[in-house]
Amino acid sequence: MKHILLLAASAASIGSALALTLQTYSLKRVAKIGDSAKYRLSMDVAFGDMQFKMTSTSTLKVVRVDEDGTVTTQTSQGEYKIKIKGVAEEMTAPDTEPTTAARKANGELVSLNGDRIDASSYRLDNLNAFHAPDSPVKVGDRWTFDVKGDSKTGAVAGKAEFELLGIERVGVYESAKIRWTYQETEGATPASSEGTVWIEVKDGSLVKSEGKLKNAPLRDAPRPVDFSFTTERIG
Repeated sequence: MKHILLLAASAASIGSALALTLQTYSLKRVAKIGDSAKYRLSMDVAFGDMQFKMTSTSTLKVVRVDEDGTVTTQTSQGEYKIKIKGVAEEMTAPDTEPTTAARKANGELVSLNGDRIDASSYRLDNLNAFHAPDSPVKVGDRWTFDVKGDSKTGAVAGKAEFELLGIERVGVYESAKIRWTYQETEGATPASSEGTVWIEVKDGSLVKSEGKLKNAPLRDAPRPVDFSFTTERIG
């Protein structure tokens, strides 16, 4: 009897695993006006011989949802803390003005608006953006997304590749764990990125992201920089 019970338990576990493997997920953004989320961002930046760590928080709020699924959000960022390697004193920076972004349900950027938006803003967004597949996917599936260059905004053409690694819980959120790589395909110093992003399966919102960027364009920086980052939802 004991062996029969063990076999039954094993069969049930296998069945659950198979069901999880075969289940499909849309991953497209589904939002309503007023939805909000708070995130903590940590960046480790290498700029020549100087290395520093910067942390901040950001609050994202949905301010518009169009009939075609395009979602407009407003993001406020602050609580900046900067620690330069070799310097004992930690520095702070003032909060930045809110920015507004409109995206299609699949994550494709439509527009960015704010006081300090420039070409580097569009390039950075594409380096970090998640793009949902056209159709629902299951664990193990891969898909790609081609970004078009735009001379008006300064966006650079590039290609993103994604793979759904699995479904796991991050805090209270059931999340799709996805690996990504991105490579700009034009420009004198093309930037690239790679990492892992966790997307809530219920509504396609960001739960967590961690990755590395190479030759990243930062506003006011005299040359591209390399950095790693972690973004995690905290509220």
